[in-house]
Amino acid sequence: MKVARLFAGRREVAAIPLYNSLYEVPLSRAIDFLKAREIFDNEEEMAAGNVNEGRVMVRAVGAFFGLELLDMIGVDAVDAGDVADSIESLYTWIVSLMGTFTGRMRTPEDCKFEYKGEAYHIPTLAIRTMTGLPAMPANLETGEMIEAYEIKRICTAGMKKGDPDGNFMVSYFLQLLAALARKEGEKLPVSDSECAAFIEARAVHFQEIDAGTALDVDFFLAMRMKPCAETRTAVGFLSNRLFDLIHAMQRRGKRNRMRSTMRSKEARKRLREAGGGRFILKSLNGDGSHSPAKAR
Repeated sequence: MKVARLFAGRREVAAIPLYNSLYEVPLSRAIDFLKAREIFDNEEEMAAGNVNEGRVMVRAVGAFFGLELLDMIGVDAVDAGDVADSIESLYTWIVSLMGTFTGRMRTPEDCKFEYKGEAYHIPTLAIRTMTGLPAMPANLETGEMIEAYEIKRICTAGMKKGDPDGNFMVSYFLQLLAALARKEGEKLPVSDSECAAFIEARAVHFQEIDAGTALDVDFFLAMRMKPCAETRTAVGFLSNRLFDLIHAMQRRGKRNRMRSTMRSKEARKRLREAGGGRFILKSLNGDGSHSPAKAR
């Protein structure tokens, strides 16, 4: 994997991995990025000029890589525009990495994924339950009724409003996945307390799931089911945010080619006179040499 290195003069600010796919990116990081850049979707705030696009972009890029880039670079450097080209390049690369992801076409019998070396599948009962909401599938055995009830309970809980840092979004998806996914021959416990403990423990187990696997499952669910009032926040809520991201990037590209409002030649000049340096983004090649990093 190549590494992009952000320099300020001769000082290296950060080493940033250039992932080959979303299967290498933790789901929590991808959601952190989507939440950090969410203000770009607020047309009123954008039109009023209330958004410092440079800072938002730096925060979003930092969130994707798990770095406090704004603190590492410094607000003055960001506002002066010294890092604009490099951060814009990384931001565009992230959008490209996320926006070009495609889920795998599959049948209900083929809904399987691997996590930490173990195989999981989403049983047909889960598909029937989510497709048939708000009703429950008919003629269920006791064990099947428990599984159907837990899936319905989590789906109908829905996504709450006001989730600024995306923590609930991650938690909600992991809870849903914990109720849906099974190892071969695995069943939910019959006892309510044991069932709740199982789902909670399995959700914790899935905390390190990558964005590619999560989105692949989400695409599958969205493709197989007809959204209704009970499932519209559970089915496709990850993939829908990818579509929103691509649409937003298209609008921004037409409006201003993503040029930040904080580009000030005078501010840049003052920063350099005060000892600051131009920020340069380079990628580290396999032979140890450096070359300018480009969005892919």
